[in-house]
Amino acid sequence: MSRIILWTLTGAVGWLLSWWVGLAMSLVVYSATYPLMKQLEASALTQVQAVVIGSLSGLGGGFIGGLLPSIIQRCVPPKNVNLPNSWIPASLFCYAVALASAWAVSWPDPFAGGITEIIAAATAGSLASLTQIAVLRIPSRGGAMWLLLAAPAWAIAVAAPLLIHLPFVGESMGGAVVAVLAFAGLALVFPPNHSLERTQPGRDIMSNVD
Repeated sequence: MSRIILWTLTGAVGWLLSWWVGLAMSLVVYSATYPLMKQLEASALTQVQAVVIGSLSGLGGGFIGGLLPSIIQRCVPPKNVNLPNSWIPASLFCYAVALASAWAVSWPDPFAGGITEIIAAATAGSLASLTQIAVLRIPSRGGAMWLLLAAPAWAIAVAAPLLIHLPFVGESMGGAVVAVLAFAGLALVFPPNHSLERTQPGRDIMSNVD
């Protein structure tokens, strides 16, 4: 199995998990805040509740769902690219921030947030990708390219579930796009003879993957 296929599959599963774990968490958060909101009965506070629920559930879903692709990407990077261990938390941060920002403006229906939800994800996801630039020590020119890839990646990741009204298909396709663009970005940013120092030995954890 080629590396990019592995990235694509785990990216699809990870983003799918992010959405549905986040949705499950939103029910828990809603249940916890509903008694207070019902007692206060203020429209402004209801809107605050929506932002809080969307943000917290998006953060939780992003961190949990992003764990699988982040670990696989760290273990099976593109050829001639070594990813540091810090890639995992940096990528988890991107998953969580992108989803939390999208849901903060769209809850209680993340599947109907429209262009506002997409813009929120693209903006927050690209800003969060600065952490990836930092841990990879990407120079300024490469960093600009990375940001240019991150914005449409996270926009598509959120747009796909909104536009594709088939169970689990949109989420999976969106996650696959994020993974593919990340793989392509690493290949573009670093030349074939470039390697990043790892904090631990053992570059080819899955050396049989081509």
